[in-house]
Amino acid sequence: YRGVWSPPTRGDDLMTIPRSEVTEVQRIPLDKIRSSQFNVRQKINVDSLTCSIKRTGQIDPLRIRPLEEDFEIVTGERRFNALKAAGATHADAIVVEGTDEEVINEQWDENEERANYTDYERALKLQQMLDALGLTQTELAEKIGHDQPWISRHLAILKLEVIMSCDIIERLTEFQARPILAAPEEDWPALAQYVEVYFEEQGKAPPASNLEEYARELMSAREFEKSRRRFLYEIDDARSS
Repeated sequence: YRGVWSPPTRGDDLMTIPRSEVTEVQRIPLDKIRSSQFNVRQKINVDSLTCSIKRTGQIDPLRIRPLEEDFEIVTGERRFNALKAAGATHADAIVVEGTDEEVINEQWDENEERANYTDYERALKLQQMLDALGLTQTELAEKIGHDQPWISRHLAILKLEVIMSCDIIERLTEFQARPILAAPEEDWPALAQYVEVYFEEQGKAPPASNLEEYARELMSAREFEKSRRRFLYEIDDARSS
Protein backbone atom coordinates (compact mmCIF):
# COMPACT_ATOMS: atom_id res chain seq x y z
CA TYR A 1 0.00 0.00 0.00
CA ARG A 2 1.44 3.34 -1.05
CA GLY A 3 1.12 6.37 1.18
CA VAL A 4 -1.64 7.33 3.57
CA TRP A 5 -5.11 7.40 2.08
CA SER A 6 -7.79 9.67 3.46
CA PRO A 7 -11.34 9.77 2.11
CA PRO A 8 -12.73 12.95 0.54
CA THR A 9 -14.67 15.17 2.88
CA ARG A 10 -18.35 15.74 2.32
CA GLY A 11 -20.97 18.05 3.59
CA ASP A 12 -24.53 17.04 4.29
CA ASP A 13 -24.77 13.84 2.27
CA LEU A 14 -26.08 10.31 2.47
CA MET A 15 -23.12 8.80 4.25
CA THR A 16 -24.26 6.72 7.19
CA ILE A 17 -21.26 4.39 7.53
CA PRO A 18 -18.74 6.55 9.45
CA ARG A 19 -15.54 6.79 7.48
CA SER A 20 -13.60 7.73 10.58
CA GLU A 21 -14.63 4.72 12.62
CA VAL A 22 -12.11 2.36 10.98
CA THR A 23 -9.04 3.62 9.14
CA GLU A 24 -6.70 0.64 9.19
CA VAL A 25 -5.95 -0.68 5.73
CA GLN A 26 -5.79 -4.46 5.60
CA ARG A 27 -4.54 -6.90 2.98
CA ILE A 28 -7.48 -9.12 2.01
CA PRO A 29 -7.30 -12.06 -0.45
CA LEU A 30 -9.32 -11.26 -3.56
CA ASP A 31 -10.98 -14.66 -3.45
CA LYS A 32 -12.49 -13.66 -0.10
CA ILE A 33 -14.16 -10.57 -1.59
CA ARG A 34 -17.38 -10.64 -3.57
CA SER A 35 -19.09 -7.99 -5.68
CA SER A 36 -21.85 -5.96 -4.08
CA GLN A 37 -25.31 -7.45 -4.32
CA PHE A 38 -26.52 -3.88 -4.84
CA ASN A 39 -24.27 -3.09 -7.77
CA VAL A 40 -26.27 -1.64 -10.69
CA ARG A 41 -23.38 -0.89 -13.01
CA GLN A 42 -24.10 -2.37 -16.44
CA LYS A 43 -20.54 -2.21 -17.70
CA ILE A 44 -17.30 -1.34 -15.97
CA ASN A 45 -14.31 -0.45 -18.16
CA VAL A 46 -11.19 -1.20 -16.16
CA ASP A 47 -8.54 -1.12 -18.90
CA SER A 48 -6.88 2.16 -17.88
CA LEU A 49 -7.11 1.42 -14.17
CA THR A 50 -5.66 -2.05 -14.72
CA CYS A 51 -2.66 -0.52 -16.48
CA SER A 52 -2.26 1.98 -13.65
CA ILE A 53 -2.34 -0.77 -11.01
CA LYS A 54 0.24 -2.80 -12.91
CA ARG A 55 2.46 0.26 -13.12
CA THR A 56 2.10 1.85 -9.66
CA GLY A 57 0.07 -0.56 -7.56
CA GLN A 58 -3.24 0.04 -5.82
CA ILE A 59 -3.61 3.60 -4.52
CA ASP A 60 -7.08 3.81 -2.92
CA PRO A 61 -8.33 0.92 -0.78
CA LEU A 62 -11.66 -0.79 -1.23
CA ARG A 63 -14.32 -0.39 1.40
CA ILE A 64 -15.76 -3.79 2.30
CA ARG A 65 -18.03 -5.24 4.95
CA PRO A 66 -18.06 -8.72 6.55
CA LEU A 67 -20.72 -10.96 5.03
CA GLU A 68 -21.02 -14.55 6.19
CA GLU A 69 -17.49 -16.00 5.81
CA ASP A 70 -16.36 -13.53 3.17
CA PHE A 71 -16.45 -9.81 2.51
CA GLU A 72 -18.75 -7.78 0.26
CA ILE A 73 -17.73 -4.61 -1.53
CA VAL A 74 -19.27 -1.41 -0.23
CA THR A 75 -17.41 0.89 -2.64
CA GLY A 76 -14.61 0.16 -5.07
CA GLU A 77 -16.20 -2.24 -7.55
CA ARG A 78 -14.11 -0.89 -10.43
CA ARG A 79 -10.89 -1.13 -8.43
CA PHE A 80 -11.83 -4.69 -7.47
CA ASN A 81 -12.31 -5.71 -11.11
CA ALA A 82 -9.11 -3.94 -12.15
CA LEU A 83 -7.12 -5.75 -9.48
CA LYS A 84 -8.40 -9.09 -10.75
CA ALA A 85 -7.59 -8.10 -14.33
CA ALA A 86 -4.09 -7.08 -13.26
CA GLY A 87 -3.51 -10.52 -11.76
CA ALA A 88 -3.42 -9.37 -8.14
CA THR A 89 -4.11 -11.88 -5.39
CA HIS A 90 -4.85 -9.39 -2.59
CA ALA A 91 -6.49 -6.01 -2.21
CA ASP A 92 -5.89 -3.15 0.18
CA ALA A 93 -9.19 -2.65 1.96
CA ILE A 94 -10.86 -0.97 4.90
CA VAL A 95 -13.36 -3.20 6.68
CA VAL A 96 -16.50 -1.40 7.85
CA GLU A 97 -19.81 -2.40 9.34
CA GLY A 98 -22.99 -1.35 7.57
CA THR A 99 -26.57 -2.35 6.96
CA ASP A 100 -27.95 -2.91 3.47
CA GLU A 101 -29.54 0.53 3.56
CA GLU A 102 -26.28 2.16 4.58
CA VAL A 103 -24.41 0.39 1.79
CA ILE A 104 -26.95 1.52 -0.82
CA ASN A 105 -26.68 5.10 0.44
CA GLU A 106 -22.90 5.08 0.36
CA GLN A 107 -22.78 3.63 -3.15
CA TRP A 108 -25.10 6.38 -4.39
CA ASP A 109 -22.96 9.07 -2.82
CA GLU A 110 -19.72 7.57 -4.12
CA ASN A 111 -20.88 7.21 -7.71
CA GLU A 112 -22.66 10.56 -7.89
CA GLU A 113 -19.55 12.30 -6.59
CA ARG A 114 -17.45 10.70 -9.31
CA ALA A 115 -20.14 11.03 -12.00
CA ASN A 116 -19.86 7.28 -12.56
CA TYR A 117 -23.47 6.40 -13.30
CA THR A 118 -25.16 6.42 -16.68
CA ASP A 119 -28.73 7.71 -16.50
CA TYR A 120 -30.04 4.15 -16.75
CA GLU A 121 -27.80 2.99 -13.91
CA ARG A 122 -28.87 6.05 -11.95
CA ALA A 123 -32.51 5.07 -12.47
CA LEU A 124 -31.83 1.53 -11.27
CA LYS A 125 -30.12 2.87 -8.16
CA LEU A 126 -32.92 5.35 -7.45
CA GLN A 127 -35.49 2.55 -7.64
CA GLN A 128 -33.31 0.42 -5.40
CA MET A 129 -33.15 3.25 -2.86
CA LEU A 130 -36.91 3.80 -2.96
CA ASP A 131 -37.50 0.11 -2.30
CA ALA A 132 -34.84 -0.30 0.37
CA LEU A 133 -35.44 2.92 2.28
CA GLY A 134 -39.23 2.94 2.01
CA LEU A 135 -39.31 6.55 0.86
CA THR A 136 -41.62 8.43 -1.47
CA GLN A 137 -40.11 10.10 -4.51
CA THR A 138 -40.45 13.48 -2.79
CA GLU A 139 -38.69 12.24 0.35
CA LEU A 140 -35.88 10.68 -1.67
CA ALA A 141 -35.49 13.87 -3.71
CA GLU A 142 -35.04 15.89 -0.53
CA LYS A 143 -32.56 13.34 0.80
CA ILE A 144 -30.26 13.46 -2.23
CA GLY A 145 -30.65 17.14 -3.09
CA HIS A 146 -32.87 16.98 -6.17
CA ASP A 147 -36.52 17.73 -6.87
CA GLN A 148 -39.26 15.14 -7.37
CA PRO A 149 -39.59 15.69 -11.16
CA TRP A 150 -35.87 14.88 -11.54
CA ILE A 151 -36.46 11.58 -9.73
CA SER A 152 -39.56 10.84 -11.81
CA ARG A 153 -37.85 11.57 -15.15
CA HIS A 154 -34.99 9.21 -14.35
CA LEU A 155 -37.24 6.43 -13.07
CA ALA A 156 -39.28 6.66 -16.27
CA ILE A 157 -36.27 5.27 -18.17
CA LEU A 158 -36.98 1.89 -16.59
CA LYS A 159 -40.20 1.66 -18.62
CA LEU A 160 -38.05 1.17 -21.72
CA GLU A 161 -36.92 -2.23 -20.46
CA VAL A 162 -39.99 -3.82 -22.08
CA ILE A 163 -38.95 -2.69 -25.57
CA MET A 164 -35.14 -2.35 -25.51
CA SER A 165 -32.16 -4.32 -24.33
CA CYS A 166 -30.36 -2.97 -21.28
CA ASP A 167 -27.28 -2.43 -23.43
CA ILE A 168 -29.19 -0.01 -25.67
CA ILE A 169 -31.00 1.76 -22.84
CA GLU A 170 -27.67 2.40 -21.13
CA ARG A 171 -26.57 4.44 -24.15
CA LEU A 172 -29.49 6.82 -23.79
CA THR A 173 -29.48 9.86 -21.58
CA GLU A 174 -32.58 10.79 -19.65
CA PHE A 175 -33.06 13.65 -22.12
CA GLN A 176 -32.89 11.31 -25.13
CA ALA A 177 -35.40 8.95 -23.51
CA ARG A 178 -38.02 11.68 -23.11
CA PRO A 179 -39.33 11.72 -26.74
CA ILE A 180 -39.82 7.95 -26.63
CA LEU A 181 -41.64 8.04 -23.30
CA ALA A 182 -43.77 11.00 -24.41
CA ALA A 183 -44.98 9.14 -27.52
CA PRO A 184 -48.02 6.83 -27.46
CA GLU A 185 -46.99 3.40 -26.21
CA GLU A 186 -48.07 1.84 -29.50
CA ASP A 187 -45.20 3.77 -31.13
CA TRP A 188 -42.55 2.66 -28.65
CA PRO A 189 -41.50 -0.49 -30.56
CA ALA A 190 -40.93 1.53 -33.74
CA LEU A 191 -38.95 4.14 -31.84
CA ALA A 192 -36.91 1.42 -30.17
CA GLN A 193 -36.11 -0.09 -33.56
CA TYR A 194 -35.10 3.36 -34.82
CA VAL A 195 -32.69 3.74 -31.89
CA GLU A 196 -31.15 0.30 -32.53
CA VAL A 197 -30.69 0.91 -36.26
CA TYR A 198 -29.24 4.37 -35.66
CA PHE A 199 -26.83 2.95 -33.11
CA GLU A 200 -25.72 0.20 -35.50
CA GLU A 201 -25.07 2.76 -38.25
CA GLN A 202 -23.69 5.67 -36.24
CA GLY A 203 -22.19 3.97 -33.19
CA LYS A 204 -24.17 6.19 -30.83
CA ALA A 205 -27.73 6.90 -29.78
CA PRO A 206 -29.74 9.37 -31.91
CA PRO A 207 -30.14 12.96 -30.71
CA ALA A 208 -33.36 13.80 -28.90
CA SER A 209 -34.36 16.05 -31.83
CA ASN A 210 -34.22 13.07 -34.21
CA LEU A 211 -36.38 11.03 -31.89
CA GLU A 212 -38.89 13.86 -31.56
CA GLU A 213 -39.12 14.19 -35.34
CA TYR A 214 -39.54 10.45 -35.86
CA ALA A 215 -42.21 10.33 -33.16
CA ARG A 216 -44.12 13.08 -35.00
CA GLU A 217 -43.79 11.15 -38.28
CA LEU A 218 -45.19 8.03 -36.64
CA MET A 219 -48.11 9.98 -35.24
CA SER A 220 -48.81 11.62 -38.62
CA ALA A 221 -48.67 8.24 -40.35
CA ARG A 222 -51.07 6.77 -37.82
CA GLU A 223 -53.51 9.67 -38.20
CA PHE A 224 -53.31 9.35 -41.98
CA GLU A 225 -54.08 5.64 -41.77
CA LYS A 226 -57.03 6.32 -39.48
CA SER A 227 -58.38 8.90 -41.93
CA ARG A 228 -57.91 6.49 -44.85
CA ARG A 229 -59.78 3.71 -43.08
CA ARG A 230 -62.58 6.06 -42.08
CA PHE A 231 -62.84 7.27 -45.67
CA LEU A 232 -63.00 3.70 -47.04
CA TYR A 233 -65.58 2.76 -44.40
CA GLU A 234 -67.77 5.71 -45.36
CA ILE A 235 -67.57 4.73 -49.05
CA ASP A 236 -68.53 1.12 -48.28
CA ASP A 237 -71.32 2.33 -46.05
CA ALA A 238 -72.61 4.65 -48.80
CA ARG A 239 -72.54 1.86 -51.39
CA SER A 240 -74.46 -0.53 -49.19
CA SER A 241 -77.21 1.96 -48.36
